[in-house]
Amino acid sequence: TGYLEITTGEAMGKINQGIKQASELLVSFTYHPDPMLSKREIEYIYLSFGGQRALIDFQAAAKDPAFMDALRVVFEDDGVKKYGYDVKNAYTVMKKHGINFKAVDFDVLLAAYLLEPNTGQYSLSELIASYLEREINETGHQLRVVETGYLKELSQVLKAKIEEAGLQKLYYEVELPLTNVLSDMEMEGMRVDAAVLEKLGERFTSEIITTQAEIFRLADEEFNINSPKQLGTILFDKLDLPHGRKTKTGWSTNQEVLDSLMD
Repeated sequence: TGYLEITTGEAMGKINQGIKQASELLVSFTYHPDPMLSKREIEYIYLSFGGQRALIDFQAAAKDPAFMDALRVVFEDDGVKKYGYDVKNAYTVMKKHGINFKAVDFDVLLAAYLLEPNTGQYSLSELIASYLEREINETGHQLRVVETGYLKELSQVLKAKIEEAGLQKLYYEVELPLTNVLSDMEMEGMRVDAAVLEKLGERFTSEIITTQAEIFRLADEEFNINSPKQLGTILFDKLDLPHGRKTKTGWSTNQEVLDSLMD
């Protein structure tokens, strides 16, 4: 299969030494969806370290009392640098199991959000294709295991772009530490007035529909507003508005560029 399958604490313990020797761990997660963030659970953990790859079936492994202790050994080790994807959700789930996820050096999902906040979706496949210009011809678990192996390289590229954009302080001093704070908030939760929330949702939906119709009228066509590529084509090719830099996927439509159009 090209990767080790971990379903017990004993199996996890066997790879811990290799992870510690590598002193770095590339890690991504998939989750069982749940509208209650505090109830969300990890489905699989994908690991890449020292030339090895592993898949942890979290639900199966969690049935073994020794598994969490074995997992804690590396995830709480400050000496093992972690490069991850979607770390915030992992913080929340691991805290429920008594594990304090430490030494996260970089989260590519968070970096991608800061660089292109209007994109909306940032799958690992899309980030690898966009920033590394690679397409992986695998499926299922093999696809995600291989993708996880690119996390360090992807982190290096995104780090450089964060620096180019002057976002180092925002990323390292605000956003990255804040993921742990948000995780604590998700664990605690808060009370809301469901009726008021529902009314707000209806109002916002109505406003979005109205605004979207106006955008389509001005563009004289319908398009995917959430697609940076399509939005850039409309704004800068069709409407010939002042544009910023051109990326590998089309005109940049980040917050700075869009704000400049309002001046």
